[in-house]
Amino acid sequence: MQSGTKLLLLLTGTLCAVACRESDNGGTNKPDSGVPPTNFECPQLADLTVCDLKLPGGSKQPPLGDPIVLPEVVVTSPVYLIDAATSTSGADLLGFYVQDQTTTDNLAGGYSGVLVTIRRGLTEPAVGDVVRVEGIYTEFPMEGAVKQKQIQGSFVGVTGAGAATPIVIADPATIATGGVDQARYEGVLVQIGASTAVEAGKVAGAGGREIFGAFKVGGGLVVSGGIYEYPASVGEAFNGITGILKTGTFAYDSGISQLQPRSPADVRPALAPVGSIAALQDPSSPGRPAICQNMGQAPTGCPKVSFTGVVVTARGAFISNRTDMATGNRTFTRGFYVQDPTVIGGRFAGVMVIYIYSEPNPDPGPQVGDVIDVSGEAVEYFKNMQITKATWTKTGTMNLPAAVIVQPTEIARTTDPTQSPWEGVLVRVENVSVTERCVDANNRDFGNWVVTGPIFMGTQFTYDYNGTFAGTQGTCAEMTRMNDQRTVGHTFGSITGVVSYGFNDMRLEPRSAADLVR
Repeated sequence: MQSGTKLLLLLTGTLCAVACRESDNGGTNKPDSGVPPTNFECPQLADLTVCDLKLPGGSKQPPLGDPIVLPEVVVTSPVYLIDAATSTSGADLLGFYVQDQTTTDNLAGGYSGVLVTIRRGLTEPAVGDVVRVEGIYTEFPMEGAVKQKQIQGSFVGVTGAGAATPIVIADPATIATGGVDQARYEGVLVQIGASTAVEAGKVAGAGGREIFGAFKVGGGLVVSGGIYEYPASVGEAFNGITGILKTGTFAYDSGISQLQPRSPADVRPALAPVGSIAALQDPSSPGRPAICQNMGQAPTGCPKVSFTGVVVTARGAFISNRTDMATGNRTFTRGFYVQDPTVIGGRFAGVMVIYIYSEPNPDPGPQVGDVIDVSGEAVEYFKNMQITKATWTKTGTMNLPAAVIVQPTEIARTTDPTQSPWEGVLVRVENVSVTERCVDANNRDFGNWVVTGPIFMGTQFTYDYNGTFAGTQGTCAEMTRMNDQRTVGHTFGSITGVVSYGFNDMRLEPRSAADLVR
């Protein structure tokens, strides 16, 4: 359900570890660091409880590898991808956390939560579902790290609805790595109060490896992006953070305690994020924050945004490709456009969202028509408004808003994007003609052309009219693009696209050949 590029990078590191997980039922339990009160014992109930599985040395703790049943536990996290399917595994490995309400009141909620892993194809419950879980009692990993008790699920059945109240942790240091309550609350839904980010961007993990998508708050507690990634800045203050406590088990986070928020609602920054696209894009919007300017060097401390219920109008916009000369690995920067469907008339309703992914991972961008909640930071990159460090969650689908019919002069190439109501919006111009068949950029033909307005026609997306890109040397004079149809005087009944800005030109970006109607 999550996407974000750093999440994809995180997942690529799990393949070997997960392959070991499902055959690892015979390891020796490593003692938990948390120490229960003297003579504490799990409630003696007829049914097995999570406390029985998690409390070190409990009288009912089954041997690893035994089949177990948890008859009634509440789901506390969304189902998330742990590892993508391979030719041998057969199906994606997914995970979700459950909490045992029958034992939450004991030990202040300690030892009441556990991770359930399942292969795609089983029931995927939602947060708040009460479920019956059947599976194998196990732990992960086999060697070299604090071990995590888990359930390899073979059956998940929804039996009702419920809710788990987060356990309030007064001092984040107590559940940070090495804290007295780290093991006690591993797997449990917890909440910390006021805190400040002391590290962000690159948080060192085991052996100095980076924990992707994480930041650290006072007391040494790492807040990870394993389920939902929040783009924190150093010095940023929070009124509270809620999430599942996890002790990392992979090479880069082995043994490190991490608080995992589940959605934007779990992170409460002291400075509320911008809550609508119009409030961000409209320069006259009351309370609009100062927007970071990226003029070639990425800024820090940029205003946060959190948009709900926006619809994706275009995806896969080309931004850049990069190749690591040392490894040969390629990284792709792409964009998708979102629009607020509740804004009548479409003014200031759209914006571009930037995301990054690397080979061999597939493009994680959402699909056109997806309704999503998206969070990130607002940055004007050479006057082009972008949402960076983005994470998003799909909540549904819908028909796209009708493209707004605008006059060609309203999106002319000389328009100031910082004042334009149409940047990022899906628009349509009608009855326009080609006035320039090609526009050179540094003696290279990238496929751009100009129509009545004058409107500069962009090439973030691929469409047939301007032919096929011929490489790095072709110019307008050489006409090297195969199947190039651009001709001065050609008239279009309509051209639809999203409005962008780049290289000193306001641009109209057709999304496909269907957007150009002759």
